Amino acid sequence: MKDKPTCVISDVSTGRLTSQSSFLLPQWGGIFILNDENNSPSLHLSHDKLRPVFQNFATQLAALLGVPSVPPGLNMGKSPFLSNWQLDALLRRRALQNAQGTQDTLYSIVKLVDQIDNMPVGQVVRDDILDALTSLHEVRSQLMSY
Repeated sequence: MKDKPTCVISDVSTGRLTSQSSFLLPQWGGIFILNDENNSPSLHLSHDKLRPVFQNFATQLAALLGVPSVPPGLNMGKSPFLSNWQLDALLRRRALQNAQGTQDTLYSIVKLVDQIDNMPVGQVVRDDILDALTSLHEVRSQLMSY
């Protein structure tokens, strides 16, 4: 039987081969290369062979979603799911990103209205902007209290 080639990953920055078996393609997903040391022609993968693949999948998915790593010194156990700390940190980060996006959008609206003389701004738009500013103030107050 002819030997199958083994796939390896090279580090683009150094050009050297790595011992890694996976890599991420941001905004696309991850790639995992499963080299079969036994050159088995079988199409069936055992639970033992799939375990590292799915562990890697979970790690890559967390990275693509922006889930922060647990800081050293915090013992969260070996749960396959997000810890409460990770979920809290992810929600805070997303809230901060949403607040920044809201602030940027409101600033753009103000610039636009300032640039166009006599641009009418209806009561509904005014009320929506005031509501957004009130919500941003509440978010800021909550963030400052931590």
